[in-house]
Amino acid sequence: MATPTDPFSRDIRICFLGDSFVVGVGDPSGLGWVGRAIAHAATQGTPVTGYNLGVRAETSRDVVRRLRQETEPRLVQGKELRVVLSLGLNDVTVDAGVQRVSTADTLAAISEAGTLLEGTPVLFVGPPASTDPERNERARELNGAMREHCATVGIPFISTFEALDGANPWCDEVARGDGIHPGLAGYDQLYAVVRDDLYDWTMQTFE
Repeated sequence: MATPTDPFSRDIRICFLGDSFVVGVGDPSGLGWVGRAIAHAATQGTPVTGYNLGVRAETSRDVVRRLRQETEPRLVQGKELRVVLSLGLNDVTVDAGVQRVSTADTLAAISEAGTLLEGTPVLFVGPPASTDPERNERARELNGAMREHCATVGIPFISTFEALDGANPWCDEVARGDGIHPGLAGYDQLYAVVRDDLYDWTMQTFE
C-alpha cells in the first residue's frame, strides 16, 4: 500500500497541447519547457506522466479541433488528470495580409476547450514574445485578452509575454535562430517563467 512518502502514491497525468513551443523546437536538449516541467516534478518527489502533444504552426482552433481525440485515450478515469494548453503566437501570424485567427476566435477556442474538458483541470499558457515588432504588438494584445477571458471563465492562466519581451537570452537566441524559436538558454528562461505556477497547479488536489 502506498504511503505519503511513496513517490508513486499519486498518479498525475498531464496532456500538454499546443504549438512548436510545446514541442520545444530549437532546443538542442530536446526537452523544451514541457520536458523541464516533467523532470522538475520528479526531482521534487512526485513523478508525473506527461504527454507532449504539441504540433508546429498550429493555431488555437487547430489545437481545440483535436483536443478530444488526443486526450481521451490518455486521460484514464480514476487518475489525477490535467490538461495544459499553450498557444497564441500562430494565431497572430499574418498570412496574405490576414491574421490567421482573430482575437474573438481565440477566446472562443478557450471557452470551447473548457467545455470539452469539463471536469478535468485545465491551465492555459499564453504566447511568448517575438522579435518582430508588429507580431509582438499583436501578441501583446492577445495575451492580455486571453488573461482577462481566462479569469472570467475560471481557467488558470500563466502569462509569459511580459517576462520575455525584450529580455535576453530569449531575444538574442530567437534573433540568431529562425526568428521565432530560442535555443537552450531561451527555453531555460521560458521554463523559469512558468515553473512555480505550473508546479503549484500540478500538485493541487482537485475534487
